[in-house]
Amino acid sequence: MKPRIGITMGRGADGRPQGPEGYLNYSSAIEEAGGESVFLDGATRGREPEVLRDLQGLLLTGGWDIDLRHYPRPPELDGRTPEEVMAARNMTLDSERDVYELPLTRAAIEADLPVFGICRGC
Repeated sequence: MKPRIGITMGRGADGRPQGPEGYLNYSSAIEEAGGESVFLDGATRGREPEVLRDLQGLLLTGGWDIDLRHYPRPPELDGRTPEEVMAARNMTLDSERDVYELPLTRAAIEADLPVFGICRGC
């Protein structure tokens, strides 16, 4: 049986949600290594244990930035608000992805599921 690896998806450079076609490089690498890709999006919200039950790993892909307000210890703010820092750094947020991906990641860690993060996913 091939290990099933969940691949998170978000927005493309144009700001529109990307479907699986935008993540074929990730999927190809998983399949070349002998795994099966399972594409994940906002439909996982509230169903994390159910979604993760059938996976053997989770791949958090690259993409737009995570809102600094989600960090338990954000980078040095130097007396500025997270909003001011994000504006100064020209950060582009994917808030819809934060809403589904962060609870999914927490649930994967709690379930002791292997998690691999790339770029935003780190």
